[in-house]
Formats: sequence, C-alpha cells, structure tokens
Amino acid sequence: MEMNEEQFMRDRVDDQLNWYRKKSTRNKKYHMLFSGIIIVSGSLIPLVAGYSQWNSQFDGLLVACLGVLTAMATGIAALYKFQEKWLSYRTAAEALLREKILYQTRTRAYAGNREAYALFVSNVEDILSNENRGWNEIMASSGASEAGA
Repeated sequence: MEMNEEQFMRDRVDDQLNWYRKKSTRNKKYHMLFSGIIIVSGSLIPLVAGYSQWNSQFDGLLVACLGVLTAMATGIAALYKFQEKWLSYRTAAEALLREKILYQTRTRAYAGNREAYALFVSNVEDILSNENRGWNEIMASSGASEAGA
C-alpha cells in the first residue's frame, strides 16, 4: 500500500500518536487509582487493628475487608501492569512526536536529505515496532498477554 506524505502523517503518525497518548493517560489514571487504594487500605489496617476501642466483630471484619481490598488491588495492578504500560506508551508518544517535529522542520538526518520521507517512514515504523515488542515483553513477563491494553 502506497501512502503519500499527508496520508502517512494523518493516518499513521497522528493516529498512532493520539492512540498512545490516550492509552498512556488511561494507564496512568489506573496506576494512580490502584496505587492510592493500596496505600490507603494498607495503611488503615494497622490503624483500625491497633486503635480499636471495643475490639468488636465489626473491627475484625473491617480489618479483613481492608486486607482483601489491598490484596485485590495489588493483584490487579500487577496483572495489568498499568505503570509499565503508561511509561511505555508515553515513551512511544514522545518518540513519535520528536520524529515528527524533526521531519517537519527538516532537522538532523532530514536536513537536505532527498530521501527524507522514506527515512521518516522507516524511523516511525521502527518506533512503532520497538514499542510493540516492548509491550509484548511487558505482558509476557507476567503471563498476562490476555489482560489487554
């Protein structure tokens, strides 16, 4: 399939850049959410257990629920690897943006290069390929490739 410069910029570069930004933002939000749950619920366990006035069944149940919540949030965060994907997607988005700016300003390797467009396409595809390979490694490290993006 042959694409002209405008099509490639719109359909490949800008489309992927937007996708990576969206996915990066989503994974950052999930990472922050689950990290917050883990910190707060884990911190409340000794507080509730240590300062229980009545040592009632409710206090024991609350401590147990906080422990379960902490364990579940930790497991979900480990399974879906929100932080790793956030950083990977953010890195890919920044690399694409950098390459786009270098190409549009005809800077560095693109300066005075008659094959600038071909080089740009090659560099963009390398960035996308490397990110995809990195994503596969991240997901394979936990056996969670079915966990999704």
